[in-house]
Amino acid sequence: MIENAILNDKNLEEYFLFTDDSKLIKYNKKYNSYKYLIKIETINSKEEVIVLKLMYPYISITEEKGLNSAVINIETLEVIYLKIEDYHSEVSSYSNEFCIINDEIHLITQTKWNTINIMKLKTKEMITDINRDDEKFGIDYFHSNLLVSKDYKHFLYYC
Repeated sequence: MIENAILNDKNLEEYFLFTDDSKLIKYNKKYNSYKYLIKIETINSKEEVIVLKLMYPYISITEEKGLNSAVINIETLEVIYLKIEDYHSEVSSYSNEFCIINDEIHLITQTKWNTINIMKLKTKEMITDINRDDEKFGIDYFHSNLLVSKDYKHFLYYC
């Protein structure tokens, strides 16, 4: 059964589907054809609501109220597995968003509660190193939802 689907912004005849048995499939509407791409074992699609985001050639698959996500390069099928430290995941969302920095695709990702970092997807390098001292700051400065501008150059968070 299909859990979620997203339209390929580079080819309007193509959709990417994620199934309840954790398979990523490419569907071509014009030819009514399906192509199995990869199975993502870490995503619990039977128990969690799954969120798909696409910025070609990358697709992000995230458990909305879970702990796991994966970013797949659709052309190479290389997978980056991500996990957030658990802090009331039953009520807070796990957010990932794509952004553009210096004309390259990056991923804004939560690494633990109230903490986001930015990863350069081409190199898998975290270009931020946000490790705040909870005792020093003592405030929540990031909650669980991200919103990115249409040009993918600005973002904000909201509850």
